[in-house]
Amino acid sequence: MSNMIPDLDNPVFQPYCIWYPDFADEATYREVARRYPSMRYQVGRACAAAGYTDLYTKLDLLPDTSIAEEARESKEGAEIYQIIMSEPQRYAIMNDFTRSIDLETPRTPAFLSGDMKPRWRLDQRVPPPENLPYTTPDDIDIEEDGFIGIEKKELDDSHFELGPEGAKLL
Repeated sequence: MSNMIPDLDNPVFQPYCIWYPDFADEATYREVARRYPSMRYQVGRACAAAGYTDLYTKLDLLPDTSIAEEARESKEGAEIYQIIMSEPQRYAIMNDFTRSIDLETPRTPAFLSGDMKPRWRLDQRVPPPENLPYTTPDDIDIEEDGFIGIEKKELDDSHFELGPEGAKLL
């Protein structure tokens, strides 16, 4: 997202993923949340990826598992991850498969299950027509571009290594 805020009054045109390819400034996300309260969870997810803890705490969000997982996957989001995980109950509000926000009937209890796509996974790119096998209906395509890129770009293997925090869970 750039630092320019478009007219997003119609919810049909509100984007799901506003934290890729670039982060906006914290002030921009603050203004998005002010102008478009229905986008507070997208702003919260952007805060988790970028480490904007102060803004996140002011959004008054239910502890969402997708935001927690985004925070866990980013170095900058550690404090937001701790805030969410310290809550006695968590909710599944953001749904990356359907690119939707469910505030009416969020699933609870909800757990960190990996059914979301962290920001670092959005870097994978495949030139057409090679991208077609990657765009199955059950895949998570939150950037809504079918993984299309000018050049093929694989994900960095370091993301797939089990670190000390993950090893504790074994």
